[in-house]
Amino acid sequence: MMQLISNFFTKIRNEVRYRNLVRSLAAEDKLQFQKDLDLLRKEPNFLASANVLLGIVCAESNDIYFLETLLEAGLNPNVPNESGIYPIHTAVENGKLDAVKILLSHGADPDAEDPRGVTPLHIANSYDGLGEVSDLLLANGANPNKRDKIGKRYLM
Repeated sequence: MMQLISNFFTKIRNEVRYRNLVRSLAAEDKLQFQKDLDLLRKEPNFLASANVLLGIVCAESNDIYFLETLLEAGLNPNVPNESGIYPIHTAVENGKLDAVKILLSHGADPDAEDPRGVTPLHIANSYDGLGEVSDLLLANGANPNKRDKIGKRYLM
C-alpha cells in the first residue's frame, strides 16, 4: 500500500516537473529550462518517459539550444511519440532546417517511418519551400525511392 502511495506522488511530482519544463520552453527561459531539466534527470525512468519533449521542441521552438540540451541529456532521436511520429518528422514538417541538422548529427534516422510509412523525405517533398531540407536528408542517406504503406512515392 505504501508503495502505491509513493508511486502516485512520484507520478504527480513528475507531471508537474514536465509541465514546468514545457512552460520554461514556451517562455524560452534557458536558465529555468536547465533547472527543470536537471530535476527531471534525477528521476529513474526519465529517459524512458521524456522523448515526447523532443517533438515538442521541434514543433514549438526556434532556438536550437533546447533541442541540443535535450539530446545532450540523453534523449534518443529515434524513439517516436505515442502516435508513432519521430522528432525528425516534426522538425521537417515545421521547416526547422537547423533542428533537422542537429537531429541527424545525433543519429536520427533519415528514413524513419511513421505508422503510415511516411518518411521525413516524403514530408519535405510534399511542401513548397523545403527543398533545402530535402537536400539535407538526401545527403544524410534518405532513400528517395522509398514508398509509404499505400505505395505512394513522393518525388521532387
